[in-house]
Amino acid sequence: TVQECKDFIKEGLRISELYNVPIYVHVTTRLCHSYGILEYGTIESINNEGRFQKDSKRFVNTLSKAMANQRKYFDLISQFAKNRKLFYLLNKVKTFKSERNQLKKEDPNIGVITSGICYSYVIQACNKLKINPPILKLGLIFPINREEICQFANEHELNKILIIEELEPFIETFSKRVFCNFCDAKRDLEIHGKDYLPNVGELNTDLIMRFFSKFFPIKNKELLEDVKKKEDILKEVLPQLPIREPTFCPGCQYRPIFYELKKVVDKISEETGIEFIYGGDISCSTLAEAYPYQMIDWVVCMSAGIGIANGMAHVIDPKKQKLITFIGDSTFFHTGIQPLLNAIKNNIDITIIIFNNYWTAMTGQQETIDTPRDFITHFGEKSKTEKVRIDLIGMLEGLKLENLIVTGSYDLAKLERIFSNILVKKGPKIIVINEECALEKKRRLRREDKKSASNKKTEIYYQITDSCVKCNECIEYLGCPAINAIYVDEPLDTIQEERELKYYIDQTRCIPKVCPGICQSTCKNYAIKKTIINP
Repeated sequence: TVQECKDFIKEGLRISELYNVPIYVHVTTRLCHSYGILEYGTIESINNEGRFQKDSKRFVNTLSKAMANQRKYFDLISQFAKNRKLFYLLNKVKTFKSERNQLKKEDPNIGVITSGICYSYVIQACNKLKINPPILKLGLIFPINREEICQFANEHELNKILIIEELEPFIETFSKRVFCNFCDAKRDLEIHGKDYLPNVGELNTDLIMRFFSKFFPIKNKELLEDVKKKEDILKEVLPQLPIREPTFCPGCQYRPIFYELKKVVDKISEETGIEFIYGGDISCSTLAEAYPYQMIDWVVCMSAGIGIANGMAHVIDPKKQKLITFIGDSTFFHTGIQPLLNAIKNNIDITIIIFNNYWTAMTGQQETIDTPRDFITHFGEKSKTEKVRIDLIGMLEGLKLENLIVTGSYDLAKLERIFSNILVKKGPKIIVINEECALEKKRRLRREDKKSASNKKTEIYYQITDSCVKCNECIEYLGCPAINAIYVDEPLDTIQEERELKYYIDQTRCIPKVCPGICQSTCKNYAIKKTIINP
């Protein structure tokens, strides 16, 4: 549960301080996307002033010292597995269903071992199937408490143990080792888990119910039949549903970059026969892998866009293929500087596009070390955010690069000139797109408007007029989600292909104070009109 996750983190920090070891809290996707009401204990006073205690045997990991520390670590792990005080501490957090700890005579000798959110799936499946197996919910999954799981198997005289966990069989593997080498069991013991459950994706209650049905006598057969019917319906319906492609936000500063880059690249490819290869990264630019751009050829991890391109540049023929990579400012500061320097040092033929939008936009809108201080108004004066700003552009200028260009996002004509000129050059080429995240800029301007003393505010609207010939340049090739289509009339006897479509701009999604009308710039028929209302 969310409460347990919070409590485990607290106890994990306590254990880390007590034993001088790193603690890993294993969470799943579903838990990370959950929320709930939390109960907090007494807030402990913390001494923020630290002092480094010199200990070369512990911290200087060279040669024999490193091996000695490795031995100490393994000894410590062994002590963990036998530490009753530690497991008592963690057992205060985890919860059991006490009524499930005793087997009825008619029940088979089958127990369940699980942990985390999978415990919730197990409980729901047991309730629906009306079965009552003993359940061991582990709080600490590494190192596994040998005594705990051996006692669990012996106490209930289990012949089979079902292990429920997501992804790889971590608990299952260690449990098998424990039962094989340490448990004093005078019977055969079957352990099942990943021989039935998937090791890819999330688990759910229906999957657990089908798993249990292979081992427990199920009285409510109709329930399993309903689950099977639901799965069959989903298999039939899901492929027919329209795909919701990932896309940039309305007004996003990334959209005009990929829109114009695609046009220039297609033109160069048509004229020269050169194929362009695109290295993606962990950022909003990843969304360019979808239609209408489809300009990402790989995404692996942070900075792998430039990193993989470094190696690829040594084997591809530059007369036949050229490399373009994308990276955001957050990732660039995190792990992107080194592969950039490597590309410059080796003089590889690559175009690196750095999106400097001042925020960690895709995963939470956190500030970066390049965020201007005056942008960070919502933290107040007591903000602990770094007061020293690292200037990304200034840092790149210090490298004395031959091909370094800094530009904004919304001037399509300028972008066309830049891309047409730089993509055909040889060697490392860096383009910095210097434009604040549109979503965060919208929020910032809204805050500034609220602080403004004047109630008179200029309103801006973009509208698609009746002169629109539906060439689809704005709605399909630009792909702004603020532009939609609606049928003018929907009589029941009208064939769908004969209905009249009308394109319109959704004013609730359009952000004209941030985006200066890229849709208007793309319209060859001048059918998009800008209206300014001055109070």
